[in-house]
Amino acid sequence: MGAPRWPGVRALALDSLLAVALLLMVFGSSHWWAGWQYPGRSHLDDLGYPLLAIACLPVAGRRVWAPSTLAVTLAATAWP
Repeated sequence: MGAPRWPGVRALALDSLLAVALLLMVFGSSHWWAGWQYPGRSHLDDLGYPLLAIACLPVAGRRVWAPSTLAVTLAATAWP
C-alpha cells in the first residue's frame, strides 16, 4: 500500500476550511433539527455535540487518510 500521497498545503487548507464550515453548519442547525425529535426536545445532549465534531472534523484529512476518515465518520454517525 505504501505511504500516503501528500496532496499539498493548499489542498489541506481547503479541506480544513470545508471541515470547519461543515462543523459550523451542523452546530448551527442542530438546535432546529433536534426540535423535530419529539415534543419537548429542544437541543442535543452532552454527547451529541462531540459526536458531531468527531463526524465532521476528519473531513480535513480525507485526501491523505481516506479509509481512516471514512471509518471515524461512520463510527461517529452510527452511534446507537
